[in-house]
Amino acid sequence: MNSEGIKRLSTRQLLVKIPNYSCLCRHKINGTYYGKKKHAGKRKEHSLDTTDRKLAERKLKDWMNSLERIDVAAQKTTLAELLEQFKNIRQGMSKSTRETELGMINKLESSWKHGLDIRVSDIKLSMLEEWLAQRETKL
Repeated sequence: MNSEGIKRLSTRQLLVKIPNYSCLCRHKINGTYYGKKKHAGKRKEHSLDTTDRKLAERKLKDWMNSLERIDVAAQKTTLAELLEQFKNIRQGMSKSTRETELGMINKLESSWKHGLDIRVSDIKLSMLEEWLAQRETKL
């Protein structure tokens, strides 16, 4: 609510579907076009940064194609690399938080029997369930 007690609508609520063109919407107030698509089970909205319809259609096509592309570098990430990235990202946290997380990471590294060189994309749910089942009593 703003200072007058009036509830503001979200961007998602202000998007109006463009007839005869799937996934294309326009903002009611500022006229900016948006792409709107469900991808991997989640709704995605993306500003196309234009009020021009033809340019919006081209940008929408590019955006939708980018959703389908897989980041090759991310696909090849190993568990060891992912854990290292996590440690680096969390440097700004409090000392006690970092120590707790480092303890969990060390436990994972010492007890993960599939090796830390496994690609994250190759880790199966059954592997995680097995690891968690072995540690369930300690959690």
